[in-house]
Amino acid sequence: MSNLYLDKLQLAITKREVELYLLGKDKYHFPNRWAEEPTDLGSIFSLGLNEYVKLYGQNEINAALEHAILKLLNDPIGTWWVMEILYTYEFGFIENTLLFRIDTGKIIHRLNQCLIEFKHDLIQSKEWAGNRFDNGLWGAIENLASKHNLKTNDPNLKIIAE
Repeated sequence: MSNLYLDKLQLAITKREVELYLLGKDKYHFPNRWAEEPTDLGSIFSLGLNEYVKLYGQNEINAALEHAILKLLNDPIGTWWVMEILYTYEFGFIENTLLFRIDTGKIIHRLNQCLIEFKHDLIQSKEWAGNRFDNGLWGAIENLASKHNLKTNDPNLKIIAE
């Protein structure tokens, strides 16, 4: 039986488009009817990334994920989506359901820089979850950052969203 999540992940890896897979762009889109998100992260994580690790191991996918996530930080929407990715990852990692690893320590420093850089654009953005907050996607980021910061005891891993 074919697994569309895995098939598209393999295509994204081959084409070096893992960031597009994570963002649900074009042929990599998996609708999430339960949330205001560009794609269905839960399914991507469990049916795409986890299945890939079962077949091929962690090394290649972990490096590809880190590279893709850092690329997503090049624009405001990608920066908000990285917050969503990290929050979903932390929830799955804590529950021991994820087989791949994201080095959040490497990403959070750059994420904090991008939050400062894109704050005005994020406040103005009403895309996706931004329509639920007076201050747009920045409000969604503040919400996720507060949840993340409560989970970590390491001050170097705190996310700045004030």
